[in-house]
Amino acid sequence: MSLVKLVITDIDNTIVPKHKSLSQRALKCIHQLKDKGIYFGLASGRSVEEIRRIIKRWHLQNVDCIVYLNGCGLYDALSDKKYEYYKMKKGWIKETLEFMKQFDANPIMYYKDHLLTKRLDSIVQMSAQSAEMDIMLAQSDEDFYRDEAAKIMYRVKPETMPVIEKYLMENPSNHYIGYKTQNTLIEFSDQRVSKAGALSSFCHKHNIEMKDVVAFGDTTNDNSMLQVSGLGVCMLNGSEDTKCISDRITNKTCDEDGWADFVELNILK
Repeated sequence: MSLVKLVITDIDNTIVPKHKSLSQRALKCIHQLKDKGIYFGLASGRSVEEIRRIIKRWHLQNVDCIVYLNGCGLYDALSDKKYEYYKMKKGWIKETLEFMKQFDANPIMYYKDHLLTKRLDSIVQMSAQSAEMDIMLAQSDEDFYRDEAAKIMYRVKPETMPVIEKYLMENPSNHYIGYKTQNTLIEFSDQRVSKAGALSSFCHKHNIEMKDVVAFGDTTNDNSMLQVSGLGVCMLNGSEDTKCISDRITNKTCDEDGWADFVELNILK
């Protein structure tokens, strides 16, 4: 491994189990990375406001880079600047709403300070609670495409996910992509958006070579980031497609503090 200059990690099911807090062991690792002069970043499908609330709740300081909404946005803390990239056009959002109906999918979208959804269920309520956002129930499909948006998400049954992934492979769009972010969540964004793109932008601005980046993730929306980094690490609990493109797989799962375990053994030693 070359000299590490940046460690960037996905949040849910990577550095922390879903809806849980950062362990003291992981927090100590982040402080030690910073003490060694290594930049630290978070990359997530969550909004930047939500990630900032998480950082505050975790008592984290000096997070250098935040890739949010799966790469639709980048907050560069080193220069205190925010960059936003490509959004879903209104017609594209409408198109996904139409074909996702066949899968009995529940659409979800960040809308201003709310979580906009069609159906209220326990999973949506848990997501809203975790994000510290109020829920807004859509009155019609039109509520989802009144404006362009970074992404639209759909909650589906786990047994339906392989069917949806097969459908998307057989019916690709020229404008947007759909990818699994959890075994019951699929998201759509402009095909030019990726965690890799936002990460590369940050590195270019600060003269960091991609070979000096270590990236951690657990599922499909992390793949591009892991592939462009010098070392791409998938969690033991990660999806098979992400394991296949990774350079390394952690020895332990996220629930077992696998992120901290890998950092201690391979970066901080």
